[in-house]
Amino acid sequence: MRNLHPRPCYTFSSFNGTYDELVASVSLGVYDSAVGDVTITAERVTTTDFTMPYTQSGVSMLVLAEDEPNTICWTFVKPLNGKLWFATMVFFFYTGFVVWMIELPRNQEYQGSSLRQCSTALYFVFSTLTFSHGHTIRSPLSKIVVVIWCFVVLVLVQSYTASLSSILTAKRLRPWVRNFDQLRHSGDFVGYQDDSFVRSFLLNHNISENRLRSYKTKEQYAEALKNGSKNGGVSAIVDEIPYLTSFLSDNRYGNDFRMLGCIYKTPGFGFVSYST
Repeated sequence: MRNLHPRPCYTFSSFNGTYDELVASVSLGVYDSAVGDVTITAERVTTTDFTMPYTQSGVSMLVLAEDEPNTICWTFVKPLNGKLWFATMVFFFYTGFVVWMIELPRNQEYQGSSLRQCSTALYFVFSTLTFSHGHTIRSPLSKIVVVIWCFVVLVLVQSYTASLSSILTAKRLRPWVRNFDQLRHSGDFVGYQDDSFVRSFLLNHNISENRLRSYKTKEQYAEALKNGSKNGGVSAIVDEIPYLTSFLSDNRYGNDFRMLGCIYKTPGFGFVSYST
């Protein structure tokens, strides 16, 4: 305001009430405008005007995360999904078959009994995984096939190694609640920020009022989630994304909680102005 020319006459007045009451005060002419983190909603727009949103927003869920069970014996297969493992095996045998077909008429190492031919071709392709193949190939076509296969192997090995290292070293967390539909039908208690429009959002999505619990501080959020729905807390906190992001940015809470995806999109935060 001080940087505006000419400088307007204004008076700042603090307001101690809910966001809906603040918007109502502006619409009734008690205040000319309101500055704060006021979410633009359809109900509020019908009674007063808002400026353009100064930040994007939305509604999401904050849940407690738990360590994934230790399944180290099958960890080696997790870096690649099932389709990629299958495609790798198909190209593995296909490359061996192509090299065998090309080298068979002119290379004695690939001749002999059927068992010897099969084992030689598979061993050659398998050895390329470690780039230690010892059998010679004579055909230029075979060399082209092997070069392409070695490039694919190089990419796969690097990706596999990086993913496996991440799995073995990083802390693996999974949320107690996976999505909003699960929360709705679970019957568990749900938390929200006191005086937030999220309360009406939850009621409109068939979550009964006796399941709702309001909180005001980050400490209350953390305590309620750690206690859980069965011990006087909640299974999830439903709040606007900027507030949840601020919560997770606190070093005290960032490692134990997770924010799920956006479940409801809002226009964002805006300033309220008197509608004439």
